[in-house]
Amino acid sequence: MIIFGYENLPKEFLGAAIAIGNFDGVHVGHQEIIKTTLGIAKEKGCKAGVLTFDPHPNIMLGKNSAHTMLMPLEERTKKLIALGLDFVVVVKFTAEFSSLTASEFMQIVLQDSLKAKHIITGYNFRFGAKGIGDVNHLAKMASLLGFSFTQVNHIKHSHYDVSSSYIKELIAAGRTLLAAKLLGEPYKIAGPIIKGRQVAGSVLGTPTANIDFPENITMPLFGVYLVKVAENWGLANIGWCRGVQMDERKTPMLEAHLFDLETNAPVAYGKHLEVELFTLMRPEHKFHELAALKYAIEGDKVMARYLLRNKLSWA
Repeated sequence: MIIFGYENLPKEFLGAAIAIGNFDGVHVGHQEIIKTTLGIAKEKGCKAGVLTFDPHPNIMLGKNSAHTMLMPLEERTKKLIALGLDFVVVVKFTAEFSSLTASEFMQIVLQDSLKAKHIITGYNFRFGAKGIGDVNHLAKMASLLGFSFTQVNHIKHSHYDVSSSYIKELIAAGRTLLAAKLLGEPYKIAGPIIKGRQVAGSVLGTPTANIDFPENITMPLFGVYLVKVAENWGLANIGWCRGVQMDERKTPMLEAHLFDLETNAPVAYGKHLEVELFTLMRPEHKFHELAALKYAIEGDKVMARYLLRNKLSWA
């Protein structure tokens, strides 16, 4: 169940084991926190939930005007619930909420409103005005406020540090395969299908489904990727254009060509498309003539099918 606001939590969820954090990407480190939360809830015979924030504090407080997210709120809450939680509380992170002191946050939110039985956070969780509160503060005050506290230590995966910021760096560098391992699933770009330039199908013989790049979502290195949509493999170009001249668009676009769909099938404009990114085939490149572009696209198709045939898409 998704609940907006901590003030009116349904009675059935009071006294729960609650994990707190932004959980952007719900990566394997976050999943360990959720696993710990579920285990504690089972042990204590209570519900298991998450307290998260929207928008991200860095965006609201203006600490980083270029701050992006690995996934939108709707996908984040959906993924959290899918891990087995009973509920997710989304707190609107406003200037007023950010002004709560660490003590006020623990008293008003955790004790008075949620009546939390147990709190679980990552090792670097901070809270309260100016981020004064930390895990040491929580551990010290927990028993006085009537709840217990567990800190989940830093998680490594195959010797790599797991954090949302590091995963964003990987995606921005085109290292989507390693990012997928740390996320626990491929990085996704989703949105409604829009009308493109009508060049790929009619001129190049490679029909595409196009989506605008979602606002405030972490942008991959522009280029051609091996992708998957539902059960269909294909290629997608992410960037400003996939032609011989630069587009006048103000935002990047994703153009996906799926191998096994009928080439003459009508495009369902407005339909929601979710594209999983796998291997980066090559960076985006401006071609000076259609013949060169068409040759490059055919080469991309050959290499993609080779990767799939030899099961190298996760290499």
